[in-house]
Amino acid sequence: MTVGPADASGTQALSFVGRAVEADSPHPRSVSIGLSGSAAAHDAAAAILAALSIGVTPAAAIAALDGATPAFGRLEDVAIGDKHVVLTLAKNPASLAQATEAAVIRRPDALLIGLSDKPADGRDVSWIWDAALERLRSIPSVTVTGSRADDMMLRFKYDTDDAVPAIVGRRVEIDRSVDRAFDASLGRVRPGGTLMVLATYTALLGIRGLLERRGAAPVLPR
Repeated sequence: MTVGPADASGTQALSFVGRAVEADSPHPRSVSIGLSGSAAAHDAAAAILAALSIGVTPAAAIAALDGATPAFGRLEDVAIGDKHVVLTLAKNPASLAQATEAAVIRRPDALLIGLSDKPADGRDVSWIWDAALERLRSIPSVTVTGSRADDMMLRFKYDTDDAVPAIVGRRVEIDRSVDRAFDASLGRVRPGGTLMVLATYTALLGIRGLLERRGAAPVLPR
């Protein structure tokens, strides 16, 4: 499989090659999926291999993958008027690394990070110190929220480069109210722009619930 660069909308091109594909067709098969980043590419390859293992033809498996869109919390894109809100779950260093990779690709106007410590999230949030945040330095506006927002704010304070705080020269704010933090972050997004949300389970569910109440997203089963 070869992976093309993802565009600013988060769409990524994948091309599949190999004996099985070539036996089914003389040409490599290409698809576009609405997921960006290396983890999405690996998941796509695994889905194709799983389909082949149960007897689905390469052509059918690849065709079924074309146009795949994100599920809740996996770079789900919700439109609010002429703005986009991209929701992604960040619950440990690995998922936060994938989320920051996606943020670099999407180049959002603003970033909302929600860190909470309810049972569904896990009480111990020390994992944020194992997560590399330097790739987020290019985002001009960052808001942290959730019950452990202070911990994330402290983590940003110590994300340094040559002893210069990473938050210098950009807007970083804290608001423990998820609803208020969301509205303030969305207000900093230009028409046609994007707000990316990186959050733990309960913070993300709170934001998704807000979008549902406002009619911007379909109601998820609870």
